[in-house]
Amino acid sequence: MKADWAFGHHKKSAMVATTNIVAIARYFTPLYKWNLAYLYNKVP
Repeated sequence: MKADWAFGHHKKSAMVATTNIVAIARYFTPLYKWNLAYLYNKVP
């Protein structure tokens, strides 16, 4: 069961994963908002 292994692996490294997700989210959220605005302006 690949999903079970992945879930167990994620639980073991939950703290590191959470820290990475927060850091990635902080980095990408402005880019995401900028890209969203860019795409929205591109749509006629």
